[in-house]
Amino acid sequence: MGQSYMLFLGGLAGGYLVLPLATGVGYDLVRLEGTFIGRLSPSLNTIGKAVRAKNKARPGRKERAKKAVGPAVRRNTLIVFTDLATGRRNASLSTLLEEVSRAGGKNITLTSSGGQVWGEKWSIVKRLYGTSIVRTDEGKVPLARAKCMMEAGGQFRIAPVEKAENARLRGKGYLRQLLEMPRKKGELKNFDIPKLIFLYRSAREFKTKTTRRVLKEMIADVVRKKTGVEVKKKVNVKATYNHRLRKRRIRETIAAAVGSSRIHPVLKSVLKQRIRVVWGRNKNVQELLTNHRMSAREPVVECTCKDEDLPREGGHVLLRIAHYPAIPSFLCNGKNILQNTTWSSRGHCREKSSGH
Repeated sequence: MGQSYMLFLGGLAGGYLVLPLATGVGYDLVRLEGTFIGRLSPSLNTIGKAVRAKNKARPGRKERAKKAVGPAVRRNTLIVFTDLATGRRNASLSTLLEEVSRAGGKNITLTSSGGQVWGEKWSIVKRLYGTSIVRTDEGKVPLARAKCMMEAGGQFRIAPVEKAENARLRGKGYLRQLLEMPRKKGELKNFDIPKLIFLYRSAREFKTKTTRRVLKEMIADVVRKKTGVEVKKKVNVKATYNHRLRKRRIRETIAAAVGSSRIHPVLKSVLKQRIRVVWGRNKNVQELLTNHRMSAREPVVECTCKDEDLPREGGHVLLRIAHYPAIPSFLCNGKNILQNTTWSSRGHCREKSSGH
């Protein structure tokens, strides 16, 4: 039986317009859909087309940099040291040298497996045993300069094994006596300033924070009574922010002021290390225009708008600041920060340094 599909268009002088779209016999819905899509909108035809995948997000800056440079080369060869005398293997060179030093030995012969990855920080080995001498067939060299030789691998003989002594450990024993025998605190007042500062710095060797705090307060109290200087506090310098200022320059100026003071040279070095520069915020437009505190301090307040030729209401000037054409647009926002254009960096630093 024949079928016909028609399109009805309304709104034509109160009637309808009928247009034939497709006629024929045996049209099924799939064929009819293809006919309409092919005639009216071919872009809607999805039969026989693969579903397009969703676009991936754009790689970030780090991902693009890695792709441009290429994959990073991983160094995964760990250096292992072997003590030929005992056969002990360890990735920590300082541990093997520490065992020899505790046993009273002066030399050790070991082999290095070679590699690029150290089992500990090289700075620790260099600081503790950097003055020890490494002897090979090619000659002898300090351990501090033998890092490349260890990474290359081979057999080495270290003689003598010399451990650098930490000076603060010598003061740790006396500080331990202060904790065990509180009466020894009276001896501190007989020490000179260098000795007190040495003990103050030796308190860092204790592990617990409470012990360090008690010892530092005990010594700082004696220093304050003898010199009037508080070594525990930092020298905080607050400077009003300005883009022409540099914190390093301010710190150097304050350090020069401390250096020219009449305190002990050891205290000068301590205070110079504790200088801290802090930025201070400039005033914004709202704080400058509506300074209520300054007005409250005045004994007699007079009207400041009596000579102004501006719109008035009730005898006083009343208008929005944005409606005044002579006002810059920058002042219309009360949160904008202002800076002084007649500001002098040298005078500001001199003022801050003289106040401390």
